[in-house]
Order: sequence, then C-alpha cells, then structure tokens
Amino acid sequence: MQVELFENRKNLLLSLNEETVKMILSGEKKIEFRKVYPNCSTRAFVYVKGDREVSLALDLKAPAKDLEEIRKVGGHGSLDFIEGRKKAKNALIIEKIWKVDNPLSLEGLRSFGTTAPQCYVYLDARFSLLSRLSNNLSEIKINKDNF
Repeated sequence: MQVELFENRKNLLLSLNEETVKMILSGEKKIEFRKVYPNCSTRAFVYVKGDREVSLALDLKAPAKDLEEIRKVGGHGSLDFIEGRKKAKNALIIEKIWKVDNPLSLEGLRSFGTTAPQCYVYLDARFSLLSRLSNNLSEIKINKDNF
C-alpha cells in the first residue's frame, strides 16, 4: 500500500527496544516519551533493536503540552511523566501504527548510508530510503478499548 508523505509531518528513524514495541502493539503504551524530539508531528519509522530491523512506523502528534491531555490518553508511563518522575521532556501521543510489510534489516539501512540511531535521524532528505519504507506500509488496528 502506498502511503502519502505529509508536508506538515517530519519523517524520521528512531530505535526502540522489543519490550516497548510489544507495549505499543498491545495498546498498553499510547504515548512515547523522549528527552529530545522535534516540536512537530512526525512519522517515526522504528528500528526494533532485538529484531535488528525497521518493521514498524508510528504517526506521532507534536509533543503534548497539556498535562490533562496526557492524563486523558493515559497508558504506560503517563502518570510518571505527569508527576515528573521521567527524564523525558516530550510526550508524543501515538495517532496511528503502521507495519512495514517488507522490513528493512540493519544491513539494508547501511545500504542506504545510515544505521540504527541512538536518538533519531531525519529521513526527509534521504528520499530513496524514505520511499522504500513508505511504500511498504499497512495500518495496524489496535482494539479501541485498549487505546
């Protein structure tokens, strides 16, 4: 499925561990918390550390400023963020989850001149890599009772 690229949404690559990805896919984790993050909506292609491949993408809202919105969305880590027990300064509400139908391995990333990032890497200037990932997406529906 070809998915349109958004003019107002930055595209980037970030790394998450397997446990975090499992919580996102189960609907337990509804917000990603980051120390540093762009102040805009993003499509984040996720390099899953244990799997050693890019197999997921998340559409994330611009960092939430309203603690009440974060409380309302809830999920794993929200209360810790609200009460200041997280080092993260950015709360990124997950709007949509995508599966990369043809995952890209670490070696595949390297063939595009990049690797798994420690923080994040912008993809908008890496059109061939962005195109490869964006043209292989299908939406994952999470049970709305959990989300």
